[in-house]
Amino acid sequence: MAQELAVPAGSMVLSNGFFLTTEWADANRLEVSDSLEVFAKQDDRYLYLGIRTPRSSHTGIDLFIASTQNSRHHLHVSSALSEAIYSNSNWSDSKWEENTWWVANKIGLYQDDSGRRTSEPEGFEFQISLDKLKSNDVALALHLKRPDLKYPADLEDSSISNWLRLILNN
Repeated sequence: MAQELAVPAGSMVLSNGFFLTTEWADANRLEVSDSLEVFAKQDDRYLYLGIRTPRSSHTGIDLFIASTQNSRHHLHVSSALSEAIYSNSNWSDSKWEENTWWVANKIGLYQDDSGRRTSEPEGFEFQISLDKLKSNDVALALHLKRPDLKYPADLEDSSISNWLRLILNN
């Protein structure tokens, strides 16, 4: 049985990967484990999702979001953003940096005296256009990268029945 999370009305979020208490105070929160929390809220135009990983830093995330069984999107975040669409039991090729209806904080790459490094945000923050979702019942799954962490643990493409259900306001 899939877990459900009601999505309350709230204020906008600065999608930078840092979870300010005041920024997410009006969101509903689901503590999946001691190393994964999901935050959700919305305003009249956007769904705001926070995927917080308090015990470890990850180098990327694949967020899977579906508004119906036939409308699924794979939103990828690492040092770049990409999107793929699920159709006829297959994912399309990823379209890199063409994210016109969503945004999220990227993982920054930089060079310092100790070598090449990556930034270490507290997690990933998404802003997703409600126009694209077309439903008040949205399914959500995720795969965090390096170290790997999936939610749900038995994540698969063929069914969204065990994905987290987000219940949006009208």
